[in-house]
Amino acid sequence: MCGACPGGTAVSRLTAYANLNGLTSEVTALLQCAVGSRMTLSRFGGRWVLRKRTGQQFIASELEAVAGHIARTGAVDWEQLQAAAEITVEPYAAGPWRTSPYDAGFKQILDTPPQRADPTLDARQFTVALLVHASNALAA
Repeated sequence: MCGACPGGTAVSRLTAYANLNGLTSEVTALLQCAVGSRMTLSRFGGRWVLRKRTGQQFIASELEAVAGHIARTGAVDWEQLQAAAEITVEPYAAGPWRTSPYDAGFKQILDTPPQRADPTLDARQFTVALLVHASNALAA
Protein backbone atom coordinates (compact mmCIF):
# COMPACT_ATOMS: atom_id res chain seq x y z
CA MET A 1 0.00 0.00 0.00
CA CYS A 2 1.12 3.56 -0.56
CA GLY A 3 0.51 4.95 2.90
CA ALA A 4 -2.45 7.06 1.81
CA CYS A 5 -4.95 4.46 3.02
CA PRO A 6 -5.66 3.98 6.73
CA GLY A 7 -3.75 1.04 8.14
CA GLY A 8 -1.21 0.97 5.30
CA THR A 9 2.52 1.30 5.45
CA ALA A 10 3.65 4.89 5.79
CA VAL A 11 5.76 6.09 2.86
CA SER A 12 7.26 9.43 1.91
CA ARG A 13 5.29 12.21 0.25
CA LEU A 14 6.98 11.67 -3.10
CA THR A 15 6.32 7.94 -3.12
CA ALA A 16 2.71 8.49 -2.07
CA TYR A 17 2.29 11.15 -4.79
CA ALA A 18 3.58 8.72 -7.43
CA ASN A 19 1.33 5.93 -6.12
CA LEU A 20 -1.79 8.08 -5.84
CA ASN A 21 -1.36 9.49 -9.35
CA GLY A 22 -0.52 6.17 -11.03
CA LEU A 23 3.03 7.18 -11.92
CA THR A 24 4.95 4.35 -10.26
CA SER A 25 5.40 2.03 -13.26
CA GLU A 26 6.41 4.77 -15.66
CA VAL A 27 8.74 6.40 -13.11
CA THR A 28 10.39 3.01 -12.54
CA ALA A 29 10.88 2.59 -16.31
CA LEU A 30 12.37 6.08 -16.62
CA LEU A 31 14.71 5.48 -13.67
CA GLN A 32 15.85 2.32 -15.47
CA CYS A 33 16.55 4.43 -18.57
CA ALA A 34 18.57 6.81 -16.41
CA VAL A 35 20.89 4.03 -15.17
CA GLY A 36 21.09 2.23 -18.51
CA SER A 37 22.85 -1.11 -18.38
CA ARG A 38 24.87 -0.29 -15.26
CA MET A 39 22.07 -1.46 -12.98
CA THR A 40 18.76 -3.26 -13.20
CA LEU A 41 15.79 -1.69 -11.45
CA SER A 42 12.69 -3.72 -10.66
CA ARG A 43 9.69 -3.62 -8.37
CA PHE A 44 9.14 -6.39 -5.88
CA GLY A 45 6.09 -5.99 -3.71
CA GLY A 46 6.03 -2.40 -2.52
CA ARG A 47 9.78 -1.97 -2.94
CA TRP A 48 12.35 -1.19 -5.58
CA VAL A 49 15.38 -3.41 -6.09
CA LEU A 50 18.51 -2.04 -7.77
CA ARG A 51 21.01 -4.69 -8.86
CA LYS A 52 24.50 -4.06 -10.10
CA ARG A 53 26.15 -6.42 -12.56
CA THR A 54 28.32 -7.66 -9.69
CA GLY A 55 25.21 -8.94 -7.91
CA GLN A 56 25.18 -6.23 -5.25
CA GLN A 57 21.62 -5.18 -4.42
CA PHE A 58 20.02 -2.10 -2.94
CA ILE A 59 16.41 -2.39 -1.73
CA ALA A 60 14.27 0.64 -0.93
CA SER A 61 10.61 1.29 -0.19
CA GLU A 62 10.73 4.98 -1.19
CA LEU A 63 11.51 6.69 -4.48
CA GLU A 64 13.79 9.23 -2.79
CA ALA A 65 16.03 6.43 -1.55
CA VAL A 66 16.20 4.88 -5.03
CA ALA A 67 17.02 8.23 -6.67
CA GLY A 68 19.53 9.04 -3.92
CA HIS A 69 21.30 5.72 -4.41
CA ILE A 70 21.41 6.20 -8.17
CA ALA A 71 22.85 9.71 -7.70
CA ARG A 72 25.38 8.56 -5.06
CA THR A 73 26.74 5.84 -7.30
CA GLY A 74 27.09 8.32 -10.17
CA ALA A 75 24.94 6.12 -12.37
CA VAL A 76 22.69 8.83 -13.82
CA ASP A 77 23.13 9.06 -17.57
CA TRP A 78 21.68 12.56 -18.05
CA GLU A 79 21.78 12.40 -21.85
CA GLN A 80 19.90 9.09 -21.93
CA LEU A 81 17.35 10.35 -19.39
CA GLN A 82 16.80 13.56 -21.31
CA ALA A 83 16.27 11.61 -24.53
CA ALA A 84 13.80 9.20 -22.89
CA ALA A 85 11.89 11.92 -21.04
CA GLU A 86 12.21 14.51 -23.83
CA ILE A 87 13.15 17.10 -21.18
CA THR A 88 16.29 19.24 -20.94
CA VAL A 89 18.22 19.36 -17.68
CA GLU A 90 20.59 22.30 -17.42
CA PRO A 91 23.65 22.56 -15.19
CA TYR A 92 23.89 25.77 -13.16
CA ALA A 93 26.48 28.22 -14.45
CA ALA A 94 28.35 28.17 -11.13
CA GLY A 95 28.49 25.03 -9.04
CA PRO A 96 27.76 21.33 -9.43
CA TRP A 97 23.96 21.67 -9.26
CA ARG A 98 21.39 21.04 -11.96
CA THR A 99 18.02 22.56 -12.70
CA SER A 100 14.93 21.33 -14.50
CA PRO A 101 11.84 23.20 -15.70
CA TYR A 102 9.79 21.29 -13.10
CA ASP A 103 11.63 22.19 -9.89
CA ALA A 104 8.82 24.51 -8.70
CA GLY A 105 6.15 21.82 -9.19
CA PHE A 106 8.38 19.29 -7.44
CA LYS A 107 8.86 21.63 -4.47
CA GLN A 108 5.08 22.04 -4.27
CA ILE A 109 4.73 18.24 -4.05
CA LEU A 110 7.37 18.13 -1.28
CA ASP A 111 5.55 20.83 0.71
CA THR A 112 1.98 19.51 0.31
CA PRO A 113 0.40 16.36 1.79
CA PRO A 114 0.05 13.76 -1.02
CA GLN A 115 -3.75 13.66 -0.84
CA ARG A 116 -3.91 17.43 -1.43
CA ALA A 117 -1.15 17.78 -4.01
CA ASP A 118 -2.44 18.61 -7.46
CA PRO A 119 -1.24 16.18 -10.11
CA THR A 120 0.91 18.90 -11.67
CA LEU A 121 3.73 16.68 -12.93
CA ASP A 122 3.49 13.68 -15.22
CA ALA A 123 5.85 10.71 -14.80
CA ARG A 124 8.53 12.14 -17.10
CA GLN A 125 8.58 15.50 -15.35
CA PHE A 126 8.44 13.89 -11.90
CA THR A 127 11.36 11.53 -12.64
CA VAL A 128 13.60 14.27 -14.01
CA ALA A 129 12.83 16.56 -11.06
CA LEU A 130 13.40 13.66 -8.62
CA LEU A 131 16.85 12.88 -10.01
CA VAL A 132 17.79 16.57 -10.17
CA HIS A 133 16.69 16.92 -6.53
CA ALA A 134 18.71 13.83 -5.47
CA SER A 135 21.80 14.98 -7.36
CA ASN A 136 21.60 18.49 -5.93
CA ALA A 137 21.23 17.11 -2.39
CA LEU A 138 24.58 15.35 -2.83
CA ALA A 139 26.24 18.48 -4.22
CA ALA A 140 25.08 20.66 -1.32
